[in-house]
Amino acid sequence: MFRVPVFAILGVGLVTACAGAISSPAAVEPTPAPSVLASVDAPLAPTPVPSEAAEPAHPLIGEWMGEHRCEHIVEALTAAGFETTILDNIVGNGLLPGVSSVDQVADPTDPCAGAIVVPHSHAFTADGQFASYDGSHQRVDNGLLTIVDEDTFFIDRVSFTYEIDGDSLTLTPDEPSQWSTMVALPGLVWRRVAE
Repeated sequence: MFRVPVFAILGVGLVTACAGAISSPAAVEPTPAPSVLASVDAPLAPTPVPSEAAEPAHPLIGEWMGEHRCEHIVEALTAAGFETTILDNIVGNGLLPGVSSVDQVADPTDPCAGAIVVPHSHAFTADGQFASYDGSHQRVDNGLLTIVDEDTFFIDRVSFTYEIDGDSLTLTPDEPSQWSTMVALPGLVWRRVAE
């Protein structure tokens, strides 16, 4: 009597099973095996896990509106020791209509003569971006935002202290420079822009 070894029969069955799975585009998805630790009475289908509630955005995240007022800019830059940049900042931020360079300022000793108030805003995003917008909502500044804690953040490597009271924000540069003073405008209350 001729005998076929058992492993040969099993091998043919395995090749046939694999070949069928490869050639059949409508193969049935395998059912996952139940957990070894599951009890006999437990259902085989996985139990849905409730999704965790989204973490609320940090209170700083969003857009904050302020105003560039000539007198406030003069005061803030003078207090920080950057008097020589006053005219550049007043002209550069469009506070003197029709004036596009410092040499066009009628009276440099009275830089706010004829000045207007210009809206200005800052935006802080959840993905770590900072931006500033001028009165036409054109981006005029940007940087990388790192929120350290409930009263400190960095824009790039520059540290600011902040305080939020409801929808009001105040900023102070930790090491004042001309740029950080103009970003913060210490004493200015920034208002949250409604979404």
